[in-house]
Amino acid sequence: MIRMMLMAACILLLSLNVQSADWTGTMQKVNDTKRFVIGYAPDAAPLSFENESGEAVGYSVELCRRIAAAVQKELGLDELQIEYAPLVSPQARMNAVADGDIDIECGVSTVTLSRRAKVDFTLMTLITGASVLARQGSGIDSNIDLPGKETEFLGGLARGLNAYLIAQAKVTHPEFPERFFNCAFVISPEGEIVHKHYKLQVFAREHSTVPHDVWDRWIELYGEGLDAFFPVTDTAIGRIGCMICMEGSFPEIARGLAMNGAELMYRPSYPEPYVSN
Repeated sequence: MIRMMLMAACILLLSLNVQSADWTGTMQKVNDTKRFVIGYAPDAAPLSFENESGEAVGYSVELCRRIAAAVQKELGLDELQIEYAPLVSPQARMNAVADGDIDIECGVSTVTLSRRAKVDFTLMTLITGASVLARQGSGIDSNIDLPGKETEFLGGLARGLNAYLIAQAKVTHPEFPERFFNCAFVISPEGEIVHKHYKLQVFAREHSTVPHDVWDRWIELYGEGLDAFFPVTDTAIGRIGCMICMEGSFPEIARGLAMNGAELMYRPSYPEPYVSN
């Protein structure tokens, strides 16, 4: 199965932490109009959908109602008219928030960097996953080989760009054929894999193997030194080390790479808001 993580949050253009009565932006508009417009996805049950009566309901919708109540309290309004605007496509929801047509969106919008450039998000309200099934024998697998056809393609890009490429994927390992690892790897301008880092700390719902799961064989292969767990590779642009996703939440990985002489540390695939925080 090929798995991907989806992060959902409410999108908003207001701040609930303003202490002054000199409101600006969306708060000023709501204060002046006594009106709060909630955009929602009409077909994303159970988070945001329309019931048999055509009313907006769902977990995300309820969160937005509570935000509306907090806005009313913050503004000191006796009454606040709440309106609902159905918006089907993600792009329509983003544009409606950015253009001020709605004050907040409650649905299943995934947090991405390009969207964060246009709108603000709350903290994540949902982490979920999706899987793609393929027929056995189709040759389609969620794990790649290093090297393999995917790295051959990336190697061609690296040669064409005359640049180092750093990527991350679920990969096989010849010594552990029944398992897969989460691996960050570096491809040189010559198109060769020059560095591999196998993830040491996995996310709760991730099922990757880590070196500690196969400790005895791992240290037979790689030893017990820093290179076995915090590898660093000399390159023309400096000594490169990698950490993956959740590993950046713990100091040990970066510390191990630094102790092993890393000058550049690359950390792929971790969702906002945790990277910027």
